[in-house]
Amino acid sequence: MNITLKQMSIFLLLWALTATCQDKCVVKPDAKPRVRVNATTAEGKKQLDLYAKGVKAMHGRAATDPTSWSYQAAMHGTYTTPVQPLWNTCQHGTYFFLSWHRMYIYFFEQLVRGASDPAFNLPYWDYDNPTSSTDPRLQLPAEFRNTSSPLYVSERNPSMNAGGYLPAGDVETNYSMSRMMFTCGATNWASSFGGKQVPSPIHFSSGFGALESLPHNAVHDDVGGWMSDPNTAAQDPIFWLHHANIDRLWDAWEKLDSGRTNNWDATWLDQKFYFFNEKKQQCYLTARDILDDAKQLGYTYENEKVPVPPTKVSCPPKKVTATTPRLLAELPPEKRTTLGAAPINVDIPVKETGLTPKKLTAAASPQRLVLTLDDIQFEKNPAVGYEIYLNLPKGEQPNYKSPYYAGTVHFFGLKHSREENHDAQLQFDVTDVVARLQKLGQWKDHVTVTYVPRGPTEPGKVAAAAEAKVAGTATIGRISLSEAD
Repeated sequence: MNITLKQMSIFLLLWALTATCQDKCVVKPDAKPRVRVNATTAEGKKQLDLYAKGVKAMHGRAATDPTSWSYQAAMHGTYTTPVQPLWNTCQHGTYFFLSWHRMYIYFFEQLVRGASDPAFNLPYWDYDNPTSSTDPRLQLPAEFRNTSSPLYVSERNPSMNAGGYLPAGDVETNYSMSRMMFTCGATNWASSFGGKQVPSPIHFSSGFGALESLPHNAVHDDVGGWMSDPNTAAQDPIFWLHHANIDRLWDAWEKLDSGRTNNWDATWLDQKFYFFNEKKQQCYLTARDILDDAKQLGYTYENEKVPVPPTKVSCPPKKVTATTPRLLAELPPEKRTTLGAAPINVDIPVKETGLTPKKLTAAASPQRLVLTLDDIQFEKNPAVGYEIYLNLPKGEQPNYKSPYYAGTVHFFGLKHSREENHDAQLQFDVTDVVARLQKLGQWKDHVTVTYVPRGPTEPGKVAAAAEAKVAGTATIGRISLSEAD
């Protein structure tokens, strides 16, 4: 067989990318852990200067270079073809979400450090738990809004680039930090912190744990543009600071009051994920190698504290015998719900079994109740969230701190490519919401779900539950309230 010079060149290029070391990555943390700081502090701004330098240098590298900006972004997701080694390998909607992304940003940090300065440490965007709807921490850090900076991209929600504010309800940590278990297994993930248990890696599923739902998915949608699509998200420089904060919140959850449990299994602990090191070599790490970021990876965060949530959400109890979860209320799939620019109320027909066979208590319950939204469809990400309220009284102002609030619908990761679909389901553990409404005497034999669109607040305006600027229309098939499986 004759091989042309062109064919040989292509072969050598592919060999250089794929025939690299397939060994475990060598990680040599410094004796004293480096500190990832808040991007809006004085030290954080110094780090952003180094980050901008590194981003510019990585943009200047060939697209086939695994240490280039475009190659690293494509590892998370891309529409570019032909697909190169390790592209489209991110983990979403399963319990691998946090471990894969911790490794991803670790190696990225190494590459930026090599492209900028040995003193570089990836800062984090400290947006969580704001003091008001116009807390400056809800804004993109100023460097990302500077049109002359490598950190600026026009492909964002114009309000955010203009100094707008993330919705405060999207970044409060009570929703995620209230979860007591890392995973609740394969069938119920709304009650978990880390997501759905699966037998092997899945590029995309919809078994979002609480932290991936809020604030992770929410911030992606709110920033908008590239950030609202997993196949383009990592092209935006703010992506990496957002994920540094998500990684920090994982640490914060583990440091909260006792009772939170990392119930990992061998599948999660031993799964190999591959990345490129600074020598452009492929190597792998497992979750066992990254559990203690300070000792194993050599970094810590400037602040790893968050407020202790007022409630604790446990996993549903394991059933001794196989029984079918009881369905309390259901809106069948033929009556699709359309989400648009204004709030809507949807009545969910109650099943004959009734809603209140026994009293629930917010402190503890032998059974969890789950609100499930199935078959969510949209051609374009609406780029807003829809706050969900149960039995919101007429005239009551929607507020994520009210007893009626159950969670927020976000769309990031539900439809991850133009060519491929996957299950599009969201779950919300509403046990404590129902218990609160029972105490208020407002849980009768009816269920009304209210959807309130909430997007970034424009500069100079006050956040309000009014019509929102939506980039696309979404619909929901079946809506059900049932006992957790």
